[in-house]
Amino acid sequence: MSAASIVCPFCPLACDGVLAWDAVEVGGTDAQPILTITCDLAARQFHAATNPSPARVGQDVVTTAELEQSLTQRIAASDRIVVISGGVDLSSSKTLERLSSDGRLTWCLEQSSFASAWQRTSGRDGVVSATLADIRQHADLLWFVGNPQGSAPRLDQVIASDRVPIMEHAASLDLDDLASLTLATREPHPHLLSPPLARLALEIESSRFFAVILGNDAFAPDDADAGSSLLVQWIWTLNRHRRAVAVYLDDAATSRSVYRWRTNRSLPTVPAVPSTLTIRIESDAATSSRCDIQFGTTDPGPGRAEHFVPCSVVGVHHRGAKVRGDGTVTLPLASIATSSLPTATQWLERLLSHAVQPFRG
Repeated sequence: MSAASIVCPFCPLACDGVLAWDAVEVGGTDAQPILTITCDLAARQFHAATNPSPARVGQDVVTTAELEQSLTQRIAASDRIVVISGGVDLSSSKTLERLSSDGRLTWCLEQSSFASAWQRTSGRDGVVSATLADIRQHADLLWFVGNPQGSAPRLDQVIASDRVPIMEHAASLDLDDLASLTLATREPHPHLLSPPLARLALEIESSRFFAVILGNDAFAPDDADAGSSLLVQWIWTLNRHRRAVAVYLDDAATSRSVYRWRTNRSLPTVPAVPSTLTIRIESDAATSSRCDIQFGTTDPGPGRAEHFVPCSVVGVHHRGAKVRGDGTVTLPLASIATSSLPTATQWLERLLSHAVQPFRG
């Protein structure tokens, strides 16, 4: 059997931590790929993709025909639709942008307070960043702020090497601590810092390439904008004497890129207008507000969504592409399983085709 690496579609790192082999045909039956999955997140998501929850309307499990009838009636009664997505693939992003530009819906991203703040800050002030490959090859000190491994579990394996120390800040970074750290890297003020941050300041002083890797919880929600701005200014200052970069792996890098290419505008991260129908696509329903329709693989339950629509997944059932979270490379997504279900955007286009007039976006 020959082994082939495939890109995982389920986190912004888009690593090839899942291996697929071509199985030998046995007993005259068609061969099926054997998967070895080395990431817990990928294992959970692949299991959900290949074992989707059944279609549901309200409290009742329904057939596909019953589901489509109910969804068609619901859409026909709506005069404004908001679609909220997480990090979707390239083709799905193009479809959502087209439907948005055609006035069929309003498309918004669902992301953390820090992700939104980081986009605003880096768009306004700029930021010194680097590719993951550049960090792995050249960085001599890594600082993980918050929990970047929460959304990209294999991050430390991909970008770190045995020679590179990783300093970790397990909780959200306090603004006073960051301000003190900023001051301590300009002039010696060890008494201002806790022991871990004092050690970090000393490590930075002797480093030649310092990389800050940011998680979604890098700052508390109320501190996200101020913290992002202070961090960016500090990174610029550090570059006077060494190379220093800050990297946030954006799960929605693909969608943001598509929207900018096509509209020259930023994709909003919150609903811009009230809606009579809210649809959520491939985002974390367990931590989200209630929606009317959830497209995905795992049913969040009637308390989270009036309708649940099971879907096939790009990168599992269909070929596709996605932009890695650092925004530097577009990677191919493979098809390694089969499904008779439509994708989320195929469902959306089918349902919108029943509307005679465009919806107001």
